[in-house]
Amino acid sequence: MRARSMQANAGQLKADRAKPPVNAKLRFEDPDHLAETMTGGRYGVTPFEHTGFAATFRSTIVGDGLVCRSAAFESAFLLRALFLADDKPTISFLLPCISGPRAVLNGKEVDFQYLSTSNGGVHHQIRGAAGHEAGTVCIQREMMLDTYEALTGLEAPSFLHGDSIVRADPKMIRRLNLLHSRAGDIGTGAAQHVRHDEVAATSELRETLLATMVGILSAGEARTDHQATRRQTASMARIDRFIDDHPQDVPKLQDLCRGTGMALRTVESIIRSRTGLTALQYLRRRRLAFARRALANANQQMTVTGVAMEYGFTHLGRFSVDYRKAYGEPPSASLSRALDLRARSPAA
Repeated sequence: MRARSMQANAGQLKADRAKPPVNAKLRFEDPDHLAETMTGGRYGVTPFEHTGFAATFRSTIVGDGLVCRSAAFESAFLLRALFLADDKPTISFLLPCISGPRAVLNGKEVDFQYLSTSNGGVHHQIRGAAGHEAGTVCIQREMMLDTYEALTGLEAPSFLHGDSIVRADPKMIRRLNLLHSRAGDIGTGAAQHVRHDEVAATSELRETLLATMVGILSAGEARTDHQATRRQTASMARIDRFIDDHPQDVPKLQDLCRGTGMALRTVESIIRSRTGLTALQYLRRRRLAFARRALANANQQMTVTGVAMEYGFTHLGRFSVDYRKAYGEPPSASLSRALDLRARSPAA
């Protein structure tokens, strides 16, 4: 089973990906399913280790206008994130290091003291190791601005109207991470492990989270990316969009350069900075992910050879080895499981 939950099993999740559980704790062994379940934006997850992939996702609504989410990875990963505003404009506070070792956020090494603010439309790349947990606190924009002004008596800082990185007091960030974890416990039914006198109710936790966030933002050191970094972020987003739009048409690096209008040296430099991989390695991993998705949604006419050839893998032995390293199973196992699920589904 690719995802386990107290309230949802893998079949239910796959049948209704557009409406993932609001309050849930889910374990995934499929990076595509994890990316599709994470709400509040568009995401992509690429496994980096030769041990298969596993991650746990938690999501909790902490009262009106505030949502906490996190993803804990059991293996090295690359996470692509494009935060989007929901029906009401929100500010997403990205916590790249809730726990675990340092991570690389948009080409820069960060630790638990950092958080990033996003008003939507910013493409982030987070690269982390096994045991790493990243998260977000999404707050309705007007509520965040009003709370800041009410608690400080000052106008909300300009960086809350845009995108920036905040380096904060370690003690305050640890407190925020602890509150974020408690929100996950409440949302997933593990609240019995939280002392009642510490978190009496979700509403109390919501107020404490907001006050802590205001304290971090008012005392922290905020900075915006340099123009060159912003250009690099936009260029990496263009590279990923082109790959997403042409899953079967990017077997060569030259195609990517022509499609994005960037020089080969520029493409190689940006991909290396953001992902830690060479451009060819990154293209291969992305195409491997497309092949994985095709196998997971296979019909009776599909074969492993056909899927491999369709996504530009002409050496079938190497494709099988790389696939097993990335996903912990041979491509034939993914195909067999998909066909078995299809055969047992009511529609079949």
